[in-house]
Amino acid sequence: MKSLVAMLIVFCCGARLCGGEIVSETERTVTYRQEDGRVVSLTKMPKRTVIAYTSLAQLWYCAGGTAVGIPSVKAKGTLPPEARALPAIGQVTTPNAEKLLALRPSLVLFALKHEKHRALRGILERTGIESVYLDYTNYSDFLEILDFFCRLNGSSLAENRQAEKIVQEVEALCRKAKRRKALRFAVLFASSRGFSLEKSGVNTAHMLTRLGGRNIVTERGNGRIPFSFERFLLEDPEIIFIITMGATEKIQRKVTEELMKQPAWKQLGAAKRNRVYFLPVELYLYLPGTRFPEAFRGLAQRMYPGEEW
Repeated sequence: MKSLVAMLIVFCCGARLCGGEIVSETERTVTYRQEDGRVVSLTKMPKRTVIAYTSLAQLWYCAGGTAVGIPSVKAKGTLPPEARALPAIGQVTTPNAEKLLALRPSLVLFALKHEKHRALRGILERTGIESVYLDYTNYSDFLEILDFFCRLNGSSLAENRQAEKIVQEVEALCRKAKRRKALRFAVLFASSRGFSLEKSGVNTAHMLTRLGGRNIVTERGNGRIPFSFERFLLEDPEIIFIITMGATEKIQRKVTEELMKQPAWKQLGAAKRNRVYFLPVELYLYLPGTRFPEAFRGLAQRMYPGEEW
């Protein structure tokens, strides 16, 4: 069995997608360069941490941290059990500055991609509260951020047995899946605003690619492209995964009414073979963190049913 260190070398080489990096470390601080180039020096063992981006919660607790605040989230299963009753600081994309400051944090963990998160930087700097902005998009960012969090909490990734188990399980699933026929897939993202398709850098499409699948979206990057029925019909994916954001039942009805009932949809190979799957939000809309093995396994089971996963 490979050691965690050996797996990290294979895993991280050429796959630095989160963009941030640890610059230096002392007994009391960790200095980190964010993807935007800003360098922050953070005090180890923060006493009162607020997690402003829900998907970071699993990593922070896995690294031995605790928190005093979290965004409001309906899918409580995406949070560690210890974090599910924490005070809410607003929505994940729009944290409330007053509620956040009322918790007297010593450290706030933000997502760099959210404008409303970035807007709070000046307020925190003026009040002497430490903060860091992270780019956490998919599984390839997972261990690098976890390593950073372990150091902030006075430990190391090499000592983290849970992380080692996660990597071993994910890599075993990917090796097994890659021995199967590669399937052409599409990940449809559905919200009240409409539909789009995931590029291979986005969480679910990234996992499917690591499992050996081939995304019909060939454009590179970590974003999404507008949905085109014409392109969908032309590419004709063998399997379709649907992720919803918002009221789940309402968005699923929207997909059914506006897409799946269309005659053109019924001509798709995936539709004819009943290979269209709505995915649970706690594992695929949110980044699953310590539940990555469960998320990978769920995709493998849908891609290759009837096998032991």
